[in-house]
Amino acid sequence: MDTPHLDQEVIDELELIMAEELAALFNSFQTNSLELLNRMSSMLNGEPDPAFILHIHSLKGSCRNIGAERLAALCQGVETHARAGDWGEIDP
Repeated sequence: MDTPHLDQEVIDELELIMAEELAALFNSFQTNSLELLNRMSSMLNGEPDPAFILHIHSLKGSCRNIGAERLAALCQGVETHARAGDWGEIDP
């Protein structure tokens, strides 16, 4: 995968806009992402849950919003498998 881990332009723009609140944004991203990942992981341990697609799509958007491009690309891959019904291709 050639996608860079971080988009420095996005991070620089966030730093300009948010200044002191940037750390709070990253902390919120971390907390919310962990909650989503835990929720999605439990959804993969049983029957496929359509809400999983909404969660992975949300996580992908959050990643892009903070410049976490590689993580967003990984989320996109998982979302593509989920939308295609390829649940077995998603590693819980």
